[in-house]
Amino acid sequence: MKKLLVLIMSLLMCLSLVACNTKKATVSIDVPSFMYEYGEELSEEYLKELSKEEGFESMVLNDDSTLTITMTQDKHKEILAELAKEIDEELKMIVDDEEAAFTKIETKNEYTEYNAYLSTEELGYYESFASITFILFGSTYSLYNGKNPVPLTIRYYNSNNELLEEYSESIAFEEMVDEFAGIFAE
Repeated sequence: MKKLLVLIMSLLMCLSLVACNTKKATVSIDVPSFMYEYGEELSEEYLKELSKEEGFESMVLNDDSTLTITMTQDKHKEILAELAKEIDEELKMIVDDEEAAFTKIETKNEYTEYNAYLSTEELGYYESFASITFILFGSTYSLYNGKNPVPLTIRYYNSNNELLEEYSESIAFEEMVDEFAGIFAE
């Protein structure tokens, strides 16, 4: 569970895909100020250095305190592939958790559809709570992929493969972050 929280927090650090410039074959991501923390003053020189270290084309601090990160399409694909790998590993950990009733979790359409199969006849608290994780994974991946808001669907099936619950909602990443920030602030 700790790894899951670490993954969620790391996913929240770089977000908000905003543009794709086909002439230069680049992708730009705007990161809201509350999601980045580099521990230093974000001077132009520091951002150039950090950009080079990370393999980005550029990093620019905007007047509204967002950080625009521009990268090649290849680097963007690399980031999406790494994100998909991390999501898949986390989903496997959820299935392997002995306290959970999950037997299998399938994803479709770039993490916007989840089919969760249970070893029980009812949906338990732990399994219901996993919906938050699915929403975080799906909306984060979609945001990096330039699709925001995105319709997310989560289906839970019992041990007889009968549909127990289905949730479907279109959610913008920023709305989700605001909602979760409100929950944790209480």
